[in-house]
This record gives sequence, C-alpha cells and structure tokens, in this order.
Amino acid sequence: MKAMFVDDEPLVLKGIQRSLYNCGYEIVFAEDALEALFLLTQEKIDLIVTDMRMPKMDGADLLEKITQFYPDMVRIILSGHADEEASLKASLVAHQWLTKPSKPEMLLNLIENIKQVRTALPEPAIRKLLGSIKTLPSPPRTYIRLNSILQHDATNMERFAEVIAEDSSLVAKILQLSNSSFFINSREVCDITEAITRLGVDIIVSIVAATELHAQIYEPPGFSVLAEQSRGLAVGRLAHFIAAPEFKQEAMLAGLLHNIGKLILPEISASSLDTYLALKKDNRDNIELERELFGIEHSQLSGYLLHIWNFPYHLIETLLSFRHPNALSKKAFTASAAVYVAYCLINQYPIDREFIKHFDIAEKVKYWRNKADNYR
Repeated sequence: MKAMFVDDEPLVLKGIQRSLYNCGYEIVFAEDALEALFLLTQEKIDLIVTDMRMPKMDGADLLEKITQFYPDMVRIILSGHADEEASLKASLVAHQWLTKPSKPEMLLNLIENIKQVRTALPEPAIRKLLGSIKTLPSPPRTYIRLNSILQHDATNMERFAEVIAEDSSLVAKILQLSNSSFFINSREVCDITEAITRLGVDIIVSIVAATELHAQIYEPPGFSVLAEQSRGLAVGRLAHFIAAPEFKQEAMLAGLLHNIGKLILPEISASSLDTYLALKKDNRDNIELERELFGIEHSQLSGYLLHIWNFPYHLIETLLSFRHPNALSKKAFTASAAVYVAYCLINQYPIDREFIKHFDIAEKVKYWRNKADNYR
C-alpha cells in the first residue's frame, strides 16, 4: 500500500511526514500537482491525498487527470478552504474530503481503511472501473422536477427529499457530499431530508445538474436504470415500514441503495449482461449467475463504491449482509433483517423458512406482503 500527499505548503508536508513516520506504509510527497503527475509516471500509487488550492493546477484538476489515467487510485481532497464552487467541482472527482488540520491517527486510519477495502476487492480491472465512476447513472428527469418544485415552493424540503429518494444514484451522491468535511465536522447524516437541509437547495440543484450532465446511461434491451431505481425505492419504503423505530432510517437508506451495484454491471461487460439477462430466472436473486458471468456480485460492487465514498461502515455492513438469512438469524431483527424481508417481498423471492421460524414472523409476513404489493 503506497500513498501520496500533495500540498504546496512545505510545512504541511513535513508535518504529515513526521506524523506518519514508521507507520508501516510507503508515503510519497509532492509540492504541487505537476510534480505529483511526474512521480505517478515513476511509481505505483494506491491512494492520493491532495490540497484543493494550489498554483498552476488545483486539486480538483489534478484528480480529474488521475481519474483519466489512473482510475483505480483512491482520490481524496485534504483542504483548509471550503466554498460551494470548489466543493461541487471536487465532488465529481474526489472519493472523500477531509479538513485541515487532520490528526495523525485519522490519516493513518484512512490509509488502513483504504487498504482493507482494496484487499476485499482484489481484481484490478474492476477496481479501475469503479475508480473511474464519478457518479452513478441518473435519468435527466430529476433536475427538471426539482426546478418545478422550486418555482412553486422553494422551502419544501420534504417534497425535495421525496423526488430525490426516487433516484438512488442521487441519494448516494448527496449523502456522500453532505458527510464530507467541506460541510460538516460533527455527526454523520444518513437521512436524505437532513442532508438536503444541511447542503441547501442551491447546492442540491447544482449536484443534480452536474450528476445528470456527466451520467452516461447504457441500457441494453431488457435492462432499465429507472426500473432498478424504482425497485430500490420500493425496497427502501417497505424496509422502513418493517423495521423497528431505531432502525427505520438505516433500513430505508440501505433499501434505497441496495442495488446500485447493478447499475455498474453494464460497464463491466455488455456481453455478459446480455447473457445474464437471457439466463436469469424469475423469483430468484441470481447471485450465483452474477459471480459466474461478472466475477463479482452486485452487492460487493455497492459496498466497495460506498466504502471509498466514505459512507458509514454500519450502512455498508447492512448492504453486504442482508442477503444472508442464516447469519441474520444469529442476531436481533435489525435493519439488515428488515431489508432482507423487503428485498424478498418486493422481488417476489421466497423468504428463508428457518429465518421466518426463528423470528416468528409468519403472520407478519402475510401483512407485509400486502404492503409490498402496494409499493411494487
């Protein structure tokens, strides 16, 4: 694992060098973007952390080039300056944002977390693919709808949240940005309405416009981005209904985002997707078929992408665990269990019998199935 830090202030680099001395990882330093680009031609770097404001080339422009030429590299902004224009520009190329000054233990933890997630997804080709993704596909309808709401009621955050919740890609991007150090130094946000309130309407509309401008939707016959996003919304709503009060928000968010990895499958292999669509069976989740054709399952893609975007680990854990009823039965009925039930009912998959028996929910499942029919 090798990391690079880029900053035009020598004292900042020296401070980082001292704090990470004997950390066990290789650390490379560059005093500007041009030096960083030169060093990248000489060395293999896994993680780059760059200042935003630098002469000749700023951090966002540097990360734009790295996205193009080294897409498997994890890209992070570390800056003491924050403004709307800079954060929006960086949101399209940076995986995470940190605020100066950062504590040594935080930087070390960052490197260790990135190493962990890269180890969990060892296939270089898939890492490059995911690293090149700035935004997930989003149909252009959302920007138009939000502008329509603004013309009638500019303060209706709940209505804003309802529209955005229909698009799991935008949910992911807005929560990613709202939890960045550009906007917050305290607790994380997992509620889309709160995220919208935190960022403000102007920034939200700008994010939507930029996301839809950069999105390139590939929809071969039999595959629909809109259908996948609608399914995510249905699973999220039902999981929210099923979950206990303390787990409702996490269940809703995990349901919304549970299938965003499917939006990446066409980018991995169009021919494999055609085969998958031809061979997949109704009333089954077809995960084994995904592994056979793509070498990975879509939930792993979702988890990896959200991990490098710095989403809360408990949310990622929910996404990675909800399809394993045997393991869920060994714990309490948390958000993961609610998402599993919602996932099965919305998609009309059979629910594991032992899971139902363990939690004694046979009668509840009948009621939840009727709700699923409404949401579907």
